[in-house]
Amino acid sequence: MTPRPYAFPRRLRLRGETTFRNVFREGARARGGILQVIARGNDLPESRLGISVARRVTRSSPERNRLKRLVREAFRLNRTRLPSGLDLVVCPLVPGRAFTLGAVAAELERLSRQAGAKASRARSPGPTGGGAPR
Repeated sequence: MTPRPYAFPRRLRLRGETTFRNVFREGARARGGILQVIARGNDLPESRLGISVARRVTRSSPERNRLKRLVREAFRLNRTRLPSGLDLVVCPLVPGRAFTLGAVAAELERLSRQAGAKASRARSPGPTGGGAPR
């Protein structure tokens, strides 16, 4: 089988309510102009992606689906430039008219690095032996 470097296989997707709940509860957040990224370490060699689009962003389900497709495509094309070993939940903050693939990809990369750095600081033991307070 030929390797597909730009595929989005199942192992790279966050699935299940419990997984999302853990990332929302324990993850480090980074917020930009169009996205919010929540990151939590996953002890895997690759990062996994979950997308959550609130109805308050747009009531239109086709528009919410378009936002999810853009975020998924940005992750798929740029996953080698994103930090590894994280569970990422991406939440669009504005309606899709403000979204372009380039803008989403740039913000996803920047915010995933910020949130990943916060998450690794929270997980690493400090001078007292515990994780850093949030």
